[in-house]
Amino acid sequence: MPKSKWYAVKDRFLEVEAWARDGLTDQQISHNLGIHRDTFYNYKKEHSDFSDALREGKEVADVVMENAMYKRGTGYTYDEITTEITTTTTGKELARKIRKVTKHVPADPSTGMWWLCNRKSDTWRQHQREQAGSDEGCMPEYITLIKARMQN
Repeated sequence: MPKSKWYAVKDRFLEVEAWARDGLTDQQISHNLGIHRDTFYNYKKEHSDFSDALREGKEVADVVMENAMYKRGTGYTYDEITTEITTTTTGKELARKIRKVTKHVPADPSTGMWWLCNRKSDTWRQHQREQAGSDEGCMPEYITLIKARMQN
């Protein structure tokens, strides 16, 4: 009977959590730990502290992605800082000017549509509209809403 690798795995919870947070799949994490996928799933069932480390890492990644999707779907502004350096012909620095410019990234209708189709599927799911034979309340209205927000 092969020797259990649990004792080597139990000391690596921080790595497991970090890998989950970085978006690695269970299969990739099991590979990084040097264990078979089936062993990985057995450890998840048998050791709550192991499954907790995975869950906590994945929750962080999910929240970060949700926030990024929301920002992309609704549009956002950010500050870009640039440094302008004036030099002589010999390369000696004469002046340094730092500029801060506020830029706007407009809302992305396809990201917004994806969000609505998944979060409010009763209203926005494409398949349901096709069955009803109607495009009412769909993408054209959403695009009109986004354009109106962009003009304000």
